[in-house]
Amino acid sequence: MAITDKKGTCTISVSCKAILDNMDLLDKDKWELVPKDGLIYGEKTVAFYEGESVFNVLQREMKKAGIQIELKTRQYTILHTLKALTTYMNLTRENFQAGCMK
Repeated sequence: MAITDKKGTCTISVSCKAILDNMDLLDKDKWELVPKDGLIYGEKTVAFYEGESVFNVLQREMKKAGIQIELKTRQYTILHTLKALTTYMNLTRENFQAGCMK
């Protein structure tokens, strides 16, 4: 579907509060990156346009806020693609032990 100029709004927020209960699983050199309240991006109502994906909106708003976000795509079959958001503020799966961010 093509992106149109038909505008809507939605509310987004980004939290890493689960990390606060699992700091022992996070590499110690990344502790300073975790917000004390676990809130990376507070609740905000933002615009979107018909045809945009959730990722389009999230990526745009994080860029506006200066928050690093990365999408990694792994194709398992020709018909199915798994997309995983893996990076917020340099906190990645690799920074955790025992699969905390599965």
